[in-house]
Amino acid sequence: MKRLEEYWYSDNLAVLLLLPLSYLYCTIVQIRRFLYKKGYLKSQGFPVPVIVVGNITVGGSGKTPCVIYLARYLQGLGYHPGIVSRGYAARQKASFPYRVYPHSEVNKSGDEALLIAERSACPVMIDPQRTRAVQALVVECDVDIIISDDGLQHYALQRDIEIHVMDAKKQLGNGYCLPAGPLREPVARLQETTLQVINGKLENHRALDMSQYVMQLKILNIYSAIHPQNFRTLADFRNKTVHAVTAIGHPERFFQQLRAAGINVIEHAYRDHHIFSQEEIIFSDNYDILMTEKDAVKCRSFIHPQHWIVAVDAIFDSTFTQQLQRLLKEIKL
Repeated sequence: MKRLEEYWYSDNLAVLLLLPLSYLYCTIVQIRRFLYKKGYLKSQGFPVPVIVVGNITVGGSGKTPCVIYLARYLQGLGYHPGIVSRGYAARQKASFPYRVYPHSEVNKSGDEALLIAERSACPVMIDPQRTRAVQALVVECDVDIIISDDGLQHYALQRDIEIHVMDAKKQLGNGYCLPAGPLREPVARLQETTLQVINGKLENHRALDMSQYVMQLKILNIYSAIHPQNFRTLADFRNKTVHAVTAIGHPERFFQQLRAAGINVIEHAYRDHHIFSQEEIIFSDNYDILMTEKDAVKCRSFIHPQHWIVAVDAIFDSTFTQQLQRLLKEIKL
C-alpha cells in the first residue's frame, strides 16, 4: 500500500494500468451522488446547522485540527457545538452511538475522536452512521450546531456547510480516483464545497482555481506527558537531539516543524493511526521523546518521564472567520 501511495504523488506511469478501475470507481461514486441529489436515496436533516469537515483524498490533510479550531471558535460566538465522528481506528467494538469523553478508552473511541474530546470541551459522539450520532447528540446533549469530523462522502447526512481541507504539499496527488490515485471523488466535486482550506503554504497553485483559505498548524507549547502542568517551548530543545515519534497522515510536516526550530530529529514514522507498543516509544538513550497529541492519547498506560507532547493549534486569518459567520447567518432552519 505504501508503494502505491508513493505512485499517487509522483509521475510514475505504472498507475495508468489501474485507470480502468479508477473510471469504474468514479462512475459508481457519481451515480451514488446523483441518487442522493435526486432523492432516490434518502438523506436526513436536523433542526440544527451541520458543518462537515472533510476531503476528497485518502489520508490525513489536517481535518482534526480544523475541527478543534471550529469547535472553539463557535463556542466563542456563543454556540454549543456537538461533534460527530466515525471513530476510526477503534480496536474494540462499542455500542453505537458511543459518547466519547476525555477519559474514554482509546480502544473504543479511536485516537482522533478522543483527542477532539480532550481539546474541544464539546460532546463527541462516534458512530459509522453519522446520522445516528447526530440524532443522539441532539436528543441527549444541549447542542445547537453540529460539526462532522470527516464525512464529506456520507451523503445520508444533510449538511449546511462543507469545508474541504487539503494538504498544501500533497494537494490532490496525480488527480486520479482510487485505485490509480488518492481521490475518493472526482476533482469537480470541490466546486460544490462551501469553503476550501489549504493546510500550509501552497508552493504551486496547480490544484484548484477557486477561493482558498490558508490554515497554519502552529506549535504553541510542549508539555510533559507525566506532569502536564510542566511546559517547555521549542527553543528549549534547540540544538538538542530528540526522538520524534508519530503516526499521523503527514509525518514529514511534524519532523520539519521541529527541524525548523533548530532541533536535531531522530525520526520514527508509522502509518496513520498506528497502535504503539511500549518498545516503539521508549529508547535506550537519554534523549527526550517528542510526540503529537494524537499519538500520545494511545500511549497513556506506558508513558515515561522522557516523553513530551507537542500541542499544535490551527491558525486562520480573519477572512475565513468572517466568511464562516456570514454563512451561518444565511442558514435558515
